Amino acid sequence: QIEQARKAVDAYEELIRTHSGDRTTLEMMGRELDETGQQQRDEQHRKLLFQGASYVWGAQARVISKIGIVYPSEKQGHINVATVGGFIDFRRLRPNIAWTMAKRDSNNDDGSLISNQQWVPLDPTQPTSDSPPLLRAFCSDPIPELRKVQSASEIRYELPEGEIGNTGALTCLIGMIMRDLPNHRTQENTHCSFSTRCEVPAELMNVDMYFHHSMGLTDPPTVRLNSNIDEYANSNGSAELPFHERLQDLGTSSVPRPAPEIPRYTQLVETMFSMLGCSLSNFRGYRVRIPFPAYPTSLEMRYPLHEH
Repeated sequence: QIEQARKAVDAYEELIRTHSGDRTTLEMMGRELDETGQQQRDEQHRKLLFQGASYVWGAQARVISKIGIVYPSEKQGHINVATVGGFIDFRRLRPNIAWTMAKRDSNNDDGSLISNQQWVPLDPTQPTSDSPPLLRAFCSDPIPELRKVQSASEIRYELPEGEIGNTGALTCLIGMIMRDLPNHRTQENTHCSFSTRCEVPAELMNVDMYFHHSMGLTDPPTVRLNSNIDEYANSNGSAELPFHERLQDLGTSSVPRPAPEIPRYTQLVETMFSMLGCSLSNFRGYRVRIPFPAYPTSLEMRYPLHEH
């Protein structure tokens, strides 16, 4: 029996030398072989990534928050998408760090730009069209000063260098509406997708999407996690990463589901619907929560488009 045990150990060590070089790497290579405790193992590794990425990049946030509301456009066969997204308790860990606080773009299935994008501020009381479309009532005080960087393919809002640590911590939420997106199958597009980027190392990502009943979605949206390292890989689908978090069906209600980690969250959702002139009870909501989301990645909710 001792000899058999020795041979088994030798065979295991040979397996390590041949395929991985060390036990830790072998365990990571075999992660999909046993689903028991997979979600906990994923979170453990992502927490290590959060700590390392915070150190390397010099910034972190307590929460990445994204709320999306999808509702019919006045243009037949099209939809509008209202979003509020940003960082809760963002802080720099080095004094020379500037950071993109929000980015907005829209693309076809192949990654090419959708033409004639119409982004407008969610808050109709925005001072000027060039001002960052902040939801000021839900940002920290003083209001973060952002600079707008616009190109042919995207709009970005950057936070300049500033104080480090808790004394420089801030909350920044940006609200926008994209109007008149096609909601029918075309040669270029077979799915409608909504992405939330993990754009900073964070302790939690909370994503809520609300879909109007008139859209006739019979099944929940599918969810996948993509790497943001290679844009080409994203466009051809090869960047999809393993994902074991659960899609929560929030159902239909006149009262928003709380998110305890986000201050005044129910009031924030109610404010969004009020600005749009919509009733929450006419929508079905879905939520995904990811502790220590991997940076840089994007969470995608999508549903198939039907013929016009």
